[in-house]
Amino acid sequence: MSNTDGTRLIYLDDTHPLMTYEGSWTIDSELHDDLDHRVNNGSQHRTTGTASMTFEFMGQQLVIVGTIRSRTTASGELVLPNYRCTVDGDEMWKPEHSVAISVNRFEHCTTRDVILPPDVRHTFRLEVEATEEAPFWLDFVFLRPTRAPSTHLEFTNYWTQLRNDDASLRYSSGWEELADPTSMFTNTPGSRVDLQFIGTKLTWIGRLLANQSATPSTATYTLNGGDPVEVALRGRVSERDPGEYVLFETLTLPRTRHNLSVVYSGDAGAPLVMHFLLVPDGDMFERDPGSLGSELDGRVFETTPSTTTSGPPSSSGSTSRLENSAGQTAPVGAIVGGVVGGVAFLLLLVLAGVFFYKRRGKRRNEKGGVNEVRTEHSVTTGSSLLPSTYPISQTSPSVSSRPLIDSAPANS
Repeated sequence: MSNTDGTRLIYLDDTHPLMTYEGSWTIDSELHDDLDHRVNNGSQHRTTGTASMTFEFMGQQLVIVGTIRSRTTASGELVLPNYRCTVDGDEMWKPEHSVAISVNRFEHCTTRDVILPPDVRHTFRLEVEATEEAPFWLDFVFLRPTRAPSTHLEFTNYWTQLRNDDASLRYSSGWEELADPTSMFTNTPGSRVDLQFIGTKLTWIGRLLANQSATPSTATYTLNGGDPVEVALRGRVSERDPGEYVLFETLTLPRTRHNLSVVYSGDAGAPLVMHFLLVPDGDMFERDPGSLGSELDGRVFETTPSTTTSGPPSSSGSTSRLENSAGQTAPVGAIVGGVVGGVAFLLLLVLAGVFFYKRRGKRRNEKGGVNEVRTEHSVTTGSSLLPSTYPISQTSPSVSSRPLIDSAPANS
């Protein structure tokens, strides 16, 4: 799918609440490791009967992706599921099959070079007639968003794809470009790539190259100036191409601007290959985040606090700051200071009240009035003076799970 108007592709998983399923669908958690490429997010929707899926969206291009396992009978007949894809009632392009094929991440149907009107809401519909001999799998949807930022605000629970030629990437010398599959790779020790990105995590997708070394090697990455993390690079041990795979992924991060540097440290071993990057909740425009102001792309997500430095998954984040609902940090010192000030003010009120009461009683005794101090009327620390509770910490919010488009039917 070609780049259109400087926007990035986004992934919507098959379990996304935007998608409405009808008919005999099941969740298939098989990874299909015997096939090339990988299943997205560990599961797919699968049907062996009559089924459908619909969703509404605002975007320019669309691709429906899933596993396919077709076969040929003894009589030479090709066994395939029967399906139809439409956008606003118009049929989408789908490939013609002449031979059996089995692969993950197969493009079932696509708008290809057709650019949909960006200023209207579209309806996609998938209709399937499948069998036990020819199941249909739906893994995820590729979507090209519009250039209108107002339509981007409707999307959550998505991944942004950064291609290996994305405007945010800065390659050093020593990198080479590969046309098929489209990738950047290096065999030069010390070669590096730097980027800034906006999002809540980053996943590096690599490939094995034809005729590459079978000897494993290493690279390192640093995130936001943290400690280097070593990454193992696979050697190619067979003629079969397993397709893309996850080279590494960072910890979950606050949605803000992050800096990543990756350095190749191998020597005559497996190369470092950049196929593409995946960034959850990323910027939908292809641009360098360094060119943006403090508001970044204008989007605000609820995020889970996490370390912003490199390290293994078991590492814990800094405990000196707390996360608020906008993904910003609130200093603990300021909160504690407020609590101490409030308590001191309360004590002063109590002491002033006791002093005033004793002085008043003394004056009454001097005038022959009340001869005893009635302690039941002494000043208390009830809610009439200060709020009954004073915030000393903030509860960390969890990641938002609301649907992409609130008005669309929700189904998980």
